[in-house]
Amino acid sequence: AVVGGGPSGNFMRIANGGVANQQGTVAFYATRSSPFNTTRISFDFRLGGAGDTADGLGFALLNTANFGVTGNPGFFSEQANLTNSLGIGIDVHDNGGGDVSQDSISLHYNNVELSQVDLTGVLDLENNLFNRMIVDIVPQDGGGSNVSVSIIEDIFGAATEVPVYADEFVGGLDPYAGRLAFSGRTGGLDGNHDIDNVFANF
Repeated sequence: AVVGGGPSGNFMRIANGGVANQQGTVAFYATRSSPFNTTRISFDFRLGGAGDTADGLGFALLNTANFGVTGNPGFFSEQANLTNSLGIGIDVHDNGGGDVSQDSISLHYNNVELSQVDLTGVLDLENNLFNRMIVDIVPQDGGGSNVSVSIIEDIFGAATEVPVYADEFVGGLDPYAGRLAFSGRTGGLDGNHDIDNVFANF
């Protein structure tokens, strides 16, 4: 749903606080038909609600060779594993298993989770504030790409930058034609999952 009253106007709610076991996905049309070169993607996200919330939000640069230039890619949430596509997971609930904490960022490519960064004590990802994620993708001459991720906490307030990944090499991540998608979910616990101010600069 598009919701009014955000700090910069309307924003999009992917999943709702007060609704358990909910899934939501929004995907954008492809606006670029040729493979990316150096790319910067940024978006604002707000997660939270009353008390401990769940579960998380995922971002993906969908490969249009696999997901087409439009249409629903399906649900992926914080487990942003998608074929031949780069994904970032924002996880606000520790479900055990492979989760490192309830405040973590994960990097994914081609159906594989490559790594997680534990932000416990550094950034509360369910802080009920709009935070801005910035993702830089830089293809390398020998193949693959370097990926950098940072978060600006409270973008409309203190605006404190938190580095997450710096030039993390992702083998096989070669330029492809892509489009943006976001997916979020609640479980037994719930919370709002919001996005706003989405930009992609190829």
